Amino acid sequence: MFICIVPWGHMTPEEAFSGKKHDIGHLHIFGCITYSYIPKEKRTKLEPTAEKGIFVGYSQASKAIRIYIPTQRKVVVRRDVKFEEDRAFRRSRELEYLDQPCPQQQLSQSQGSSVQGSRGSRGTSMRMSGPSVSSGSPSQRGGAPGSMQSSSLGSPLMDSSHGTSASTGLGAGRRTADRQSRVQALDDDEEEEFHSPMGEVRSGKRKPKWLQDTLKDATSVPEPKRTVRESRPPERFCSYMEMVTNILDSEPSSYEEAASQQVWREAMQEEYSSIMKNDVWEVVSRSEGKSVVTFRWLYKVKHAADDSIEKFKVRFVARGFSQVEGVDYEETFAPVARYNSIRSIISIAVEMGWKIHQMDVKTAFLNGFIYEEVYIEQPYGFEVHGKESHVCRLKKALYGLKQAPRAWYFRIDTYLQGMGFAKSEADPNLYFIVIGEEPLILVLYVDDLVIIGVERLIEHYKRDLAAEFEMKDIGLMHYFLGLEVWQEEGHFFLGQGKYIVDILSRFHMEDCKPMSTPMITNWKKLHASNSELVDPTLYM
Repeated sequence: MFICIVPWGHMTPEEAFSGKKHDIGHLHIFGCITYSYIPKEKRTKLEPTAEKGIFVGYSQASKAIRIYIPTQRKVVVRRDVKFEEDRAFRRSRELEYLDQPCPQQQLSQSQGSSVQGSRGSRGTSMRMSGPSVSSGSPSQRGGAPGSMQSSSLGSPLMDSSHGTSASTGLGAGRRTADRQSRVQALDDDEEEEFHSPMGEVRSGKRKPKWLQDTLKDATSVPEPKRTVRESRPPERFCSYMEMVTNILDSEPSSYEEAASQQVWREAMQEEYSSIMKNDVWEVVSRSEGKSVVTFRWLYKVKHAADDSIEKFKVRFVARGFSQVEGVDYEETFAPVARYNSIRSIISIAVEMGWKIHQMDVKTAFLNGFIYEEVYIEQPYGFEVHGKESHVCRLKKALYGLKQAPRAWYFRIDTYLQGMGFAKSEADPNLYFIVIGEEPLILVLYVDDLVIIGVERLIEHYKRDLAAEFEMKDIGLMHYFLGLEVWQEEGHFFLGQGKYIVDILSRFHMEDCKPMSTPMITNWKKLHASNSELVDPTLYM
């Protein structure tokens, strides 16, 4: 079998086949100098808009360039980049020039070859004298006659058995040293130019004597000691960063991991006891043809607004995605309180001089009744002895079920209206009652209750709610739905510091430069017009 190979010259197979040259405009010289644009978020107004670096490759995730910044000792990925490839071309040409031997090296090589030839023809017994070695001038021979004579007489360089290798090694060593010195000079010039300020052009002229002396005196004087400000994040951010780290380290991901820690074992026991107290299920034998919903243990460390650990919370939840609509559940919708309602009751409390109280319903969803036939597996670690193969038939709702939120809302709504509360038409989760011209307002957000009104009525209805459901009296509201509240006599303070830090962490913007005000500082007010004024309350 014969294969015919046709030379195409300076042409790729693709170009020979299609007749079109490849577009290599996106390729750049590795190691060339670059100037990359710095985004506005990473610099201030007076800082430079570009940064000098070295091209080291391409990004594997996008059409961006990887640049090494020597001053910061790190690699960045940016899109807006300008390349100085002309300098790289000049650099390669200079290195090629350095690889070529200089005229003195060529002369020494020719002299060595002529001497080797004469010695080979005349024999090993010939002796050479200094003046008769070459007819050239001393400068062409690279030394004085005396020096040549003294170095050649009795020297092992002219020995018959080592003359060729010795002379070749000496010439190669001189060429290598000469090349290294010139390459070092080029590197020093390039290093000085790289670290010089951007836009400064180095002149090829030699500096005058007085300037050299001045620069020498200036460099000999040490730099003055300057005060260094310690750069560290504000203290209000440090606690939140520690909180995120502690959460990642302390929350177990499996039952086996949680069972090895005492705090999580106690939390699971508390959750199981709450389920048994509410009579959520009954253990029955597994029926054929009935689907069984699987479960999962969820672990969460709850923190307060001041970053302190509030509690270790465990939830036994059902995997509702395995339920079948029309068989395991029907309706699932349950309303929640609007944020405008929460803002309104805060405003009313400030206006009336009331305190805002908060209560939390423990295992709220376990209080809702379900009427569908739903089976779930027994929880790990709490199987009934002798009935390990049995399943649980649910009497009440369980976290994770599709109909659980609706079942809980129907239960709490029925109870509050039975106590005499009226439901607002604007918000189905806002309830109010008036007793002897003393109002009481209650807002329900899933399992959290926010109450304002007269203190006497608040304490009375707190006792009634605790008698019906297992409640936790938090007292005055401090943290609710990302809103931090500080209640003092005559005024409230509201903040969302933790919520803002969480948003910055989610979008990886912790290192952005902060601003003292969200508006531009040099904004100029326009002259008042004759147009009709609008009602500002419409935009609140």
